[in-house]
Amino acid sequence: MADRPEPPSSADATSSAGPPGELFPPPERPGSRLRRTLTASLGVLCVVVGIILGILPIVPGFPLIAAGVLLLVASSEPSRRLLNRAERRLPDRARKLLRKLARRSASTH
Repeated sequence: MADRPEPPSSADATSSAGPPGELFPPPERPGSRLRRTLTASLGVLCVVVGIILGILPIVPGFPLIAAGVLLLVASSEPSRRLLNRAERRLPDRARKLLRKLARRSASTH
């Protein structure tokens, strides 16, 4: 049998050597329907509460909106594709900063 090369890992996709991969790669194993539904519901709730808090002058709602969007990405393939497509449209400098922040937050978990 001939040895087949291994596919590139997700760490290779985010390196600066080649074209960048997706910011939010597809999950290795999709979660159960109940888990995805609960995650999506919590994501929508966070976004709605974040928008309401954004209207108020005292409490910033941006952190809740960001958390809600991340929950939606984790629960839904269409939202993951939408955010990856939007990220590809950002200027190179903004994309690099966003990926740097994503790597930093992933390394702290």
